[in-house]
Amino acid sequence: MVRMVVVVWVVACSHNEQKPVAPAPASAAPEVSSEAAQAAADPAPCDEVAAHVIRISRTTGDTKPLVEMMRRRCADDLWSVEARKCYLTASSWDEGVACESKLSAAQVKSLDEDIKAHGSTMAHPPKS
Repeated sequence: MVRMVVVVWVVACSHNEQKPVAPAPASAAPEVSSEAAQAAADPAPCDEVAAHVIRISRTTGDTKPLVEMMRRRCADDLWSVEARKCYLTASSWDEGVACESKLSAAQVKSLDEDIKAHGSTMAHPPKS
């Protein structure tokens, strides 16, 4: 009887574990470029946009605070690529003013408030 209990216990406690299956061979790995992947370059970075806007405004004197204010508004308010490209390619102040139409009402308001805080006024595009 003791032998029978031992046999039952051994059978009950034994594990019928399967051997791990070896992973299937990997299919051909994609070619790895020796160059690291890079995000596409920004076609109109805010620092360039800001410097250009102040340049076409023909503002004189120390323009660094105005350039920084424009760069901050552009970056913090997330101006669209379309708006940034418009400002960057404007060849005159009037063309630059027309780019305001590509900003949201909230973006225009923030920009206007910052410009007023610098003691200036913002030219708005003519209403069509």
